[in-house]
Amino acid sequence: MLFLALLAALLIVYLVQRGIYRKYIFKNLGYRVTLSAEEVVEGDDVFMYEELSNAKALPVPSAKVETELPEGAVICLAKGQEASYSPERKRGGPVRSDRRMPPPPSGQAAREQLVRSVQSIFVLGSNKVIRRRWRVRTIKRGVYSFGSALVVTSDLLGFDSMSKRLTDPPAKHNRLVVLPKLEPITADLTPSIYQFGGSAAKRSLHTDPLLKAGARDYDVSDPMHRINWKSTAVHGRLMVNIEEYTRRGQFNIVMNMQTRSPEQIPDTPASPSHVERCITAAASLIDKISGDDSPVRLYINTPPESVAPGAVMPEDLRCVETDEDGSRMIASRLYRGRIDLIEALRLLAAVNMKISLTTEQMMDHILGWSDVYCGGGDLIMVSSYIDDRMMNFRELMAKKGVNVIFFLTSTFSNLSAPIPAECEVHYF
Repeated sequence: MLFLALLAALLIVYLVQRGIYRKYIFKNLGYRVTLSAEEVVEGDDVFMYEELSNAKALPVPSAKVETELPEGAVICLAKGQEASYSPERKRGGPVRSDRRMPPPPSGQAAREQLVRSVQSIFVLGSNKVIRRRWRVRTIKRGVYSFGSALVVTSDLLGFDSMSKRLTDPPAKHNRLVVLPKLEPITADLTPSIYQFGGSAAKRSLHTDPLLKAGARDYDVSDPMHRINWKSTAVHGRLMVNIEEYTRRGQFNIVMNMQTRSPEQIPDTPASPSHVERCITAAASLIDKISGDDSPVRLYINTPPESVAPGAVMPEDLRCVETDEDGSRMIASRLYRGRIDLIEALRLLAAVNMKISLTTEQMMDHILGWSDVYCGGGDLIMVSSYIDDRMMNFRELMAKKGVNVIFFLTSTFSNLSAPIPAECEVHYF
């Protein structure tokens, strides 16, 4: 009889604690993620800080936390860390990783492994906070929000398991902008609008008084306003400023989101890797053009809503209505020199894989408004392929005085004839 009474008491205690944990275990259980940087370049590392807090008197006897990263980032684990304790998680258990990425190069395999998610086991006391740090490597450009973890816990006896996904709402502290990487471009992209007599004029005919490169002796042909009075006082003779020439050539870059003609799914690229290569090429072109202090504008046949919010200022992006059916493309503001390079890279980082109109529709629209799109310089088309329609577009634009330069990221071609010798084509 005593045994049955004891068994009944134990059963009641178990049911009571089971009910309490089922009702209150996830109450005031918080999860927060912060990053050591808000903006990095593709391939760079950043530290992610996780914070799991239990703001109640009821302890959490066992919490298995699975942290999963966005698609464009992986966690770097040192070799052997799977079965060891992290110094920053003194109350934690061993780390177990799954969903592994492809094996790294042989020289890197001995030092670290890259995983998309990790699992850790904690004992979280009442009113306690556990913090841990992960080294995260960015493998793809984009705008990412961190802050999602699946927590699996149980009651005191470990018989009743419960799970819940804890999220940290997207905000500035857990958002990371991964800028596209830059690659060197050796091609000379001199605007043809400033080619006179068969030679390329890379500068304006007039100097810029704000760009001073030193001082020299005064000549009778020099205007008085160029006299540098401080240098004159130092040298004891009249000295004038040496002013640099400014480069006036403007470029207009058109980035083609379409990877073939036609696409199997009209609004989605068939080969996202080819589009990523085009984005890298466009970023490298803007970097080269900005280095020459030439203004540049960017056009992309993607809808404005496909641009990730928060990475680009509203005044840096313009929506262009292309026809009566409501098709739209995006146009950037005019970027001027190195000071605006970072804004251009942010726009390219925020572009998602969406197509708003076909390449043919985009070229027809530009051809009809060539003065608006190309009135200030040449047109560079960045694409993963070239076809007869593009060559026809180049010929029609040439009749309007606009030189079209093709910047191709692959050798795929649908041309029925060889590329003419006068056509400027570069391969990236």
